[in-house]
Amino acid sequence: MSLLGKRQRSAPGAAPPKTFGRDVLHWIDAEGVGHMAAADSRATGLELHKAAVFRQGIKYPRRRNYEGYYWFSGTGQHLWYESLTEYSALMWLDFSQDIVGISTQPMCIYFADGTSHYPDFFTVQRDGTQTLCDVRPQNLIDAKAAETFAKTRDLCQRIGWPYQILGELGVPMRHNLEWLAAYRHPRYKAPKEIEELLVDFLSEPARLRDVARAIRPGAPAFSIHFVYNLLWTREIRADLARPLSWNTILRKNENV
Repeated sequence: MSLLGKRQRSAPGAAPPKTFGRDVLHWIDAEGVGHMAAADSRATGLELHKAAVFRQGIKYPRRRNYEGYYWFSGTGQHLWYESLTEYSALMWLDFSQDIVGISTQPMCIYFADGTSHYPDFFTVQRDGTQTLCDVRPQNLIDAKAAETFAKTRDLCQRIGWPYQILGELGVPMRHNLEWLAAYRHPRYKAPKEIEELLVDFLSEPARLRDVARAIRPGAPAFSIHFVYNLLWTREIRADLARPLSWNTILRKNENV
C-alpha cells in the first residue's frame, strides 16, 4: 500500500493516478490522508468502513437529487447520502442487516482498462463479512452501468467481498420503514419487563392494536413506541410489504 500524503477530497473529473495496468483502490482515511492499494485479497485488511466520503456531487440551483445525512442506528454514525434512493438503501441496510461498520462513497476504483467507478457503500457485518454496495434503480441500469457493475463484481470476487446492487424499495415497504425508523433510537427501547410481557403475549400472533393494549390497556397510543422499536430491531415481525395499521398481525421473531 502506498501513502499519498495529505490531499483534498478528489473532485469529479480529477486526473486519475497511474495504476500500471492493475485494478487499484483509492480512498481517504478519517484523518484526510489519501491511500492507494492493489485490488487483491489484501484489501480485506484495509478497514475501508472507516473511510471518509471520497466524492460529493457539485451543488447547483434546482438540482434534482436530494442529499443529506442519515443517522445509522447500527453504528451511531451520521452517514452522507446523495439521493433519496441512497437514503432508502441506508435505511434498509440499517433495518435488515447486523452492520457494525459502514462508510458511504468510500473509494474510487481505478480499473486496469483505464475506467473508474465510485461505489456507494462499504459495510462490515457483525460476523466480519465485508460487502461493497452500489445503489441504482433497476430501470436506470443501462449498458454502461451494467458493464461497470460486472467489472466491480469480478473485482470483489477476487478480493473476497460480497457485492450487492440495491434498487428501490416497494412503496409500502419504504413508507413502513420510514415510519418505524422514527423509533429506531434506543430511547424507545422497551424496558425488560415490557419486552418480556410482549414475548409472552406473542406466543400466538396478534394484531398490533392488541399488542399495544397488552402493555397499556387504557391508552395503547402511549405504549406503541415500544412496539415500533421492537419491530425495527426485528425482535417482533410483521409483513412490511403491506401497509402498517392497527390490524397488522405481529409475530414473535424466533430467529432473534
